[in-house]
Amino acid sequence: MRRNPGFTSIVVFILALGVGINTAAFSVVYGVLMRPLPFHNPDRLFAVYSSQPRQDLFKIQTSGPDYLDFRSQNHSFSSIAEGLPFSETLTGEGEPQLIHCTATSADFFPMLGVRPLLGRLYRPEEYYRGGAGQVILAYDFWQRQFGGDPKVLNRVVHIGDSAETIIGVMPPLPDIYPGTDTWEALINDFSFMRWRGNRFLDVIGKLKPAVSPQQAAQDLTAILHRAPETPAGMQVYLVELKRELVGNVSPVLRVVMTSVAFVLFIACINVATLLLARSQTRKEEFAIRISLGAGASRLLQQLFTENLILALAGAAVGILFAQPVMKLMVIAGADQLPRAQNITINLFVLGFTLLIACLTSLIFGLTPSLALVGNNLESSLRSARAIGSWRKSRRSLLITAEVCISVVLLVGSGLLFRTLSNLLHSGLGFQPQHLLTAHLRLTDEGFATPHQLAFYNRVFADLSAIPGVKSVAVGDCIPGLRAQTATMTIAQRPQDPNNRPSASGCWISADYFRATGTSLLSGRYFDPHDIASAPLVAIVNESLARRYWPNQSPLGQRISISYTGAGRSTDGQTRWRQIVGVVKDVKQHGLDQNADPALYLPFFQDETGHVYRSMHLFVRMSGDPASTARAARASLRQIEPDLPVTIRAMDDLLKESVGPRYFTLELFSAFAVLAVLLAGFGIYGVVMHSVNRRTKEIGVRMALGADRNQVLTLILTEVLMPVLIGLAFGTALAVIGSKLAGAVLYRTPAADPAILLSTTAIMLIISAMAAFLPARRAATTDPLRALRSE
Repeated sequence: MRRNPGFTSIVVFILALGVGINTAAFSVVYGVLMRPLPFHNPDRLFAVYSSQPRQDLFKIQTSGPDYLDFRSQNHSFSSIAEGLPFSETLTGEGEPQLIHCTATSADFFPMLGVRPLLGRLYRPEEYYRGGAGQVILAYDFWQRQFGGDPKVLNRVVHIGDSAETIIGVMPPLPDIYPGTDTWEALINDFSFMRWRGNRFLDVIGKLKPAVSPQQAAQDLTAILHRAPETPAGMQVYLVELKRELVGNVSPVLRVVMTSVAFVLFIACINVATLLLARSQTRKEEFAIRISLGAGASRLLQQLFTENLILALAGAAVGILFAQPVMKLMVIAGADQLPRAQNITINLFVLGFTLLIACLTSLIFGLTPSLALVGNNLESSLRSARAIGSWRKSRRSLLITAEVCISVVLLVGSGLLFRTLSNLLHSGLGFQPQHLLTAHLRLTDEGFATPHQLAFYNRVFADLSAIPGVKSVAVGDCIPGLRAQTATMTIAQRPQDPNNRPSASGCWISADYFRATGTSLLSGRYFDPHDIASAPLVAIVNESLARRYWPNQSPLGQRISISYTGAGRSTDGQTRWRQIVGVVKDVKQHGLDQNADPALYLPFFQDETGHVYRSMHLFVRMSGDPASTARAARASLRQIEPDLPVTIRAMDDLLKESVGPRYFTLELFSAFAVLAVLLAGFGIYGVVMHSVNRRTKEIGVRMALGADRNQVLTLILTEVLMPVLIGLAFGTALAVIGSKLAGAVLYRTPAADPAILLSTTAIMLIISAMAAFLPARRAATTDPLRALRSE
């Protein structure tokens, strides 16, 4: 190897490329999916959800009364705790800002085995109404807002309507409720916590050692149905906490890991090609060794040792290469990867690296070694032909494999790109372009209900006066991303109290549909006259109209609403609303979810007064987004100086919501490009080696009258067949793989003609370019010199 430093460097570089990328990807997979949670007995921690299969409702959260029943009556959990994330306004600490709070019950931190870094946890009596006024800081917020000051305890901060004393600082807890700024005490005495139909709490339990998740689910289901208000058919199920925290990123990482495995495979094929080519130059050397008495086993041992040294060198360089690649992957997925802080190259990952390096050495170095030791090496001393083991079938197989894998990765990239395009532009039901949005959160102390109404009326007036603004509205949902759930009663129809119709629900202002670009199909939009003193009205979407009034118009029909969003309750009175309009379906629970039945209510007709405190602002504009956002922010600050304002483009919010798919596309595309380049290098190497071995044959052909074009055509034709076979197999595998990867794709056919044709064209061009240079060299060979060279 020292006599051929160029060969050694190329092999080590290719191996390092494949091994390094796989090491980086495996580091991400291990840190996100495989590393145990840093809690006490993490394998016994489960998230608790309910489902109503009859109504296709799943992942239903828990109400306050149900949680209290679970805690007091269950026989399956050693601990069970609740959590409630929400947002509040922080003032008095510089610029007003919206912070993320998480309220938890008393069992939460003891169940996880987590203790404060500074100070203390809440005392039991502080979990009741009279215990308000304390707050515990999250570690990152403590560092960011207070510079990690250890003297922060007993300092008073103004959060929402109250002045709260800092009693503790928690250690870093990025695995659960990431992004939390403060930990609050969850008080179960509020009115909205006492309504069993208000299901918005997260519940986490720790199983007793001898209890299975299935047994615990049956236990909680039985408890659930002891309450008369529980809908028929409702059942509890458990989700492993780590799986719950990872969310939907698992299929994404599996796709990424598959793609890097393909890159490694192509790299190994290239290494095998180089080793086979090198074996031809060493046939005479090994024939002499055999003639001097060396046995085949001794020669194989030497070759295996050489291959192992190459593999270990490739692994060492690959580990160095993996570190920056891993960091780039983490940066690319910073907002999409849960548990990103766990991503490191540790001993487990290093063991994986050494394993794949050794397997690579064994599998892909074996064939060249056997070819070199076998096949009657003594004949190499007597024969000038030196045909060796490099035959046409083997050469074709290598080209076919590289093209096949490259096609799979290219088609996958195309399908992911088409998926993103469909998610962002297909069937949204509204127009996100030229739409700005912001979250407005008002304090109860500064904004009693009459003041809230006055605030919004001024917002509508002042922002509408900004040049380029077409319409301004607010709503408590975000189209395409988020909505609450409402149950309803339809007038003059028999109703099952345990199986009431449900729909997505949204409180909106009069210009909401104009601002979001949602089309009216029949009836009318809300108008400024739809206020509390006017007749109660509602607008439904086409899916709700189709489901409950399939053969008639819903206009004029009456419905009664029970709104189950957090912080809202009804007083039990039946208030009938008349349907005055039907609008186009809008996706409300994610871009990859079909639009479900939805209803809209004028927020000036909310009888509880809770709607106005937290709303999303929507501004439809025609001018420059940046200047419009600056003007809108200035207007809002002028109206209310303590209001935290972050204005975003709706397009950006939608792109963030499909962040995991963007992450997959970026990595998959990068690996596809790398695979294609490696495949091109491999084809070049195979054809160059073939040309070198066939110098005499080419000379004979040209001496017998073959011209340069015929020689060029001969070489390119021999390459074309394995390329076409690789295209066929790769296309078939890509179609099969896309069907198996249905969780990642959306409204994208497995055999998209445009993507398949584009991939075919790319691979044909790359293959032709890779084969042309050595083929051209063969075509310009001097016949006399070629004959003398052999």
